[in-house]
Amino acid sequence: MNDYELVRLLRHLKLPVDFPKTVPARSRPPPDPFDDCGLDPRVELYEGIDALPDYNGPQG
Repeated sequence: MNDYELVRLLRHLKLPVDFPKTVPARSRPPPDPFDDCGLDPRVELYEGIDALPDYNGPQG
């Protein structure tokens, strides 16, 4: 639907046709690559994770 059809429909329904002009929304700035909210590449990936106990196969 183009603007002309919309205005015509609004007038037919006796609704206001003069709306304020809006400004396009701004997008967020790109993320900061040096932000401290991510993983620290200097830390060992599995630090703090305990190893699994040895598995001896099914018991029974």
